[in-house]
Amino acid sequence: MARRLLLISTSTVFGTRYLEHAFPELREVLAGVKRVLFVPHALKDHAGYAAKARAAFEELGFGLDSLHEARDARQAVFDAEAVFCGGGNTFRLLDSLIELEALDAIRERAREGMPYTGASAGSNLACPTIMTTNDMPIVEPPTLQGLVLVNFQINPHYLDPAPGTTHMGESRETRIREYHE
Repeated sequence: MARRLLLISTSTVFGTRYLEHAFPELREVLAGVKRVLFVPHALKDHAGYAAKARAAFEELGFGLDSLHEARDARQAVFDAEAVFCGGGNTFRLLDSLIELEALDAIRERAREGMPYTGASAGSNLACPTIMTTNDMPIVEPPTLQGLVLVNFQINPHYLDPAPGTTHMGESRETRIREYHE
């Protein structure tokens, strides 16, 4: 079965509300879905993050359940129609999903065709590894392996250097070249 993925670099674009810039694409990939399971674990404030996501998804016409409210995270994933994995710290996100025993369930369901959508850290998580994140390693997950839903790495928020810049430090392009070495 074909995978149904939407991997978004960022959840907020200047001048728009949370996820507003991706509303058309979210509607398309989530067509036929009634409820989305939100993964708020990339941020510390799960309840606050879930409230923000709930408002956006309800505006789109979808109900939203949050993984942090589930009694059994793994079962919540198996029961979900679709998953949206929010942005924040990718190390925290991966570590939390491993601890909750939900990472493998998300991988399995997404590979079976359940829609998987993510922004920033949620997009990074879909890669073979999280090694191209820009995040600080605030926790140390037991592995850096991601969901492997795509066979390439993503660097969310990547920007090409501004022409005429006087910045003399390393760029993201430099760091990504080092990763490929």
